[in-house]
Amino acid sequence: MRKRILTFLIGVLIFLLVFYLDSLEFVGGALFFNIAMAICAFLMNHEFYGAMEEKGFKPIKLLGHLCVLFILPIGIVQTKTLMMICASIIPLIIFIGMTISVVTKLKYNIADVSVTVLGAIYTVLMVAFLSATRAMESGVFLIFYIFGGAWFSDIFAFFVGKAVGKHHFSTISPKKTIEGCVGGLFGTIVFFIIYSAILHNCGIGSEQLNMAFLTNISAQVALGLIVSVISQVGDLAASGIKRYAEIKDFSHLWPGHGGMLDRFDSVLFVAPVIYYTFYIIGLL
Repeated sequence: MRKRILTFLIGVLIFLLVFYLDSLEFVGGALFFNIAMAICAFLMNHEFYGAMEEKGFKPIKLLGHLCVLFILPIGIVQTKTLMMICASIIPLIIFIGMTISVVTKLKYNIADVSVTVLGAIYTVLMVAFLSATRAMESGVFLIFYIFGGAWFSDIFAFFVGKAVGKHHFSTISPKKTIEGCVGGLFGTIVFFIIYSAILHNCGIGSEQLNMAFLTNISAQVALGLIVSVISQVGDLAASGIKRYAEIKDFSHLWPGHGGMLDRFDSVLFVAPVIYYTFYIIGLL
């Protein structure tokens, strides 16, 4: 337990350092954050492909790895939304993957190309929503709705489930209980309410954001419920992948915690929800 806590604290310190360097905006954009996200995406992409190799697939790993370069310019160049990223990365990787399949005379078959594309979308494109959120107005603060929403859901679900959990939720992850899921919902809602109050009292956020969310508890509760549910689905989805690949963890990067994908599985699913929520608020 002590080793797990120490590893977790080191991870938190690393992220705080990244956010501090990022807030200085040496190049007028979120360069340090994008670099950190690109590294995380690369590691998760590598872990996902490794899991698929356990089942006999041959993903085109170099192609998936190169996709992380799409993350670097977000918010630095004039990329207002993720539409350009989505419109580029998905058809491009499909085209290149199928071309490689044909040129190599089906050394990489359609299943291998499909796994390659899924890995790029799951571990790279989803991470791009983190950088896109960071690139928004007050994004350095809004980004914590993603991390806090996912991780508070996970923490509360774990402790509530361990304390009073009796009714098992899913065979995909036998340790998860209905009581733990409810605890996760509560944890995310509490975090959203408290964090929103802090931002509002500190005068952070635009007029639209204040009116639509920071001072609207009903909106915070509703989004907290949605985020927690999606966060838990993301966790179960990753558990399903590991069960399919017959592995315990995606890697041993974090002693006692598994790999990068084990830590980010919930965050990946939450990021698009938070991004589009605040993007729509910005249009009001």
